[in-house]
Amino acid sequence: MSYITPADLLAEFGEDEMIDLTDRATPRTHAVDTAVAQRACDRANSEVDAVLMGRYTLPLSSVPVLLRYIAQDLAYFYLHLGTPPEHIKTRYDTAQKNLGFIRRGELQLGVDAVGAPLVDTSSNLPAVVSDGRNFKRGY
Repeated sequence: MSYITPADLLAEFGEDEMIDLTDRATPRTHAVDTAVAQRACDRANSEVDAVLMGRYTLPLSSVPVLLRYIAQDLAYFYLHLGTPPEHIKTRYDTAQKNLGFIRRGELQLGVDAVGAPLVDTSSNLPAVVSDGRNFKRGY
């Protein structure tokens, strides 16, 4: 299942950053190499799937936002060839920690076993139910 795509990474981190991380050609093309970005996304998506397999039926019918953030942080980390900056390593470590919480059932995704949302988020209004009229106009 795809939790993150190269387009998502481009939207989050910007074209310049993605060119720096993916343009590995010699000579450089000064363009985003979507194949490199896709490999990082595939690795992150596979890692998330491996954690979810025992707890949920895959593919999920809807993707919780938390899983998108986790996959994004994993893929971003995997795009760095050398030692990534500390803030990126911290994001990666947090993503790994959250995957561990999900694996152990300590962090809920807000979806049932097939990935359907547990709560109707279509509106924040309470449902009002009535048994009908209790009072009449005349006495």
